[in-house]
Amino acid sequence: MKSKYLYKLVITGILTVVILSSATAQQSLSGTYTMTAEQATLTLVLTQTGNMITGTLSSNSGASFQLEGEVMEGAGAGICTGGGSSVFFEVFLAGSDLTLGLIDPDEFNMPDYDQAQYLLFTKQSEQAGTKGQTGNITGKLFGNNQQTNQQPDNQQYNNQQNYNQQNLNQQNYNQGQEGWSQQGNTGQEAGSSTIGINEVGDPSWGFKFVPPAGWVHQKSAEAAILGHTTIAGMILVLPHMAENMQQMQQELYQGIQEEGNYLTLSGGLNQVSQNVISGDYTGIMDGTQVKAKGMGILSPFGGGAYLIAVSTPDKLGNELITVTENIARNMQFFKVEVAGLIQHFAGNWASFTTSTSTWMCFCSDGSYSEQYEAAYSGNFDDGSGNWSAANQDSGQGRWTVRGTKEAGQIIVRMNNSQEIIYEYKVHQEKGYTYYNEYWFNGRHYSKKTE
Repeated sequence: MKSKYLYKLVITGILTVVILSSATAQQSLSGTYTMTAEQATLTLVLTQTGNMITGTLSSNSGASFQLEGEVMEGAGAGICTGGGSSVFFEVFLAGSDLTLGLIDPDEFNMPDYDQAQYLLFTKQSEQAGTKGQTGNITGKLFGNNQQTNQQPDNQQYNNQQNYNQQNLNQQNYNQGQEGWSQQGNTGQEAGSSTIGINEVGDPSWGFKFVPPAGWVHQKSAEAAILGHTTIAGMILVLPHMAENMQQMQQELYQGIQEEGNYLTLSGGLNQVSQNVISGDYTGIMDGTQVKAKGMGILSPFGGGAYLIAVSTPDKLGNELITVTENIARNMQFFKVEVAGLIQHFAGNWASFTTSTSTWMCFCSDGSYSEQYEAAYSGNFDDGSGNWSAANQDSGQGRWTVRGTKEAGQIIVRMNNSQEIIYEYKVHQEKGYTYYNEYWFNGRHYSKKTE
């Protein structure tokens, strides 16, 4: 379960554990809230009138931003503007603690949750503190680093979550069963890659499911987070590319260990059925102690899903775990069609700087080779996707892809069992799209045609 996108989603979700567990979802957001971030004192003044919310976010340095949006199911969302820049915002209230999320727009003018930061405020009547990780708030928000001129649209926050009131199957696990039964309650034929309006999933994931009644979700290209207003904690659902139970078991053993945040296995793994493994985890996320129930499901088509029910140690209970098990039990799997994408990306890709060169071959037979050298010298291409030159590092493995021609992930499993995930986006410039140029993990590559 080790990956950058999982880490980002866990951090985002941990910061909303308290929020999603609030039993007072309908309390007014109006009030004055403060927090201390680095050398700045931030003040957030909100006014809720019906389902509309306005406000001002300011600092003791004199910077000020205006907020305007709507309130749905106790949470506010809209646009934060000021200093010639705009970002999306979300606010959640749990008792006297209010969390403000600031989310940059992506190139499609949609919220980019990989670029989100969450700030925890306290009502002015309470003692203000420095709860939670603030990130570089004084530099990014109150400094001179606003990088977007896009103007997000409030209509993008219209509530689309009129979920079916589905009664999920409550049967217990059956040790040694042939996988969990799929109930077909989604309105789609089992095995269909079409994602219905009431479903969560993605054609590139290879699975989909219907959220239980009363649960809300946020979905990115990499995973989904589910939360509830009265059940403490959250549920992470994300795809994996394990080819068999042994690989999935190995990944579950590894847990999450990145950038000072971790989830480690607190006991052994249990094989629930022929395609399901589960385990208990403990760890620290963003300075908060957490417990989790992790589950891995292997799809009959390869790959599958990880589900993680996570909360603070005193809040992780049977209710959250049972919902997670029901989602897993009712999940539908289908074969991901990647032939077209594999054909599109197959070939040699190169990236150059003034002193380095990096070459990657996503070969059409599924093999992968990479080559790095510290200077432009040597004859790289031997016609087979492997390169040879002096003073260089190289590696080989297998690759696959999920997503679209515009954006997605290329997953590489090296021969030493290391997994590399390349987040890719097509290069766009002056209104033109160049499908022979891509950004792989933020680095520009061009496809070699000769």
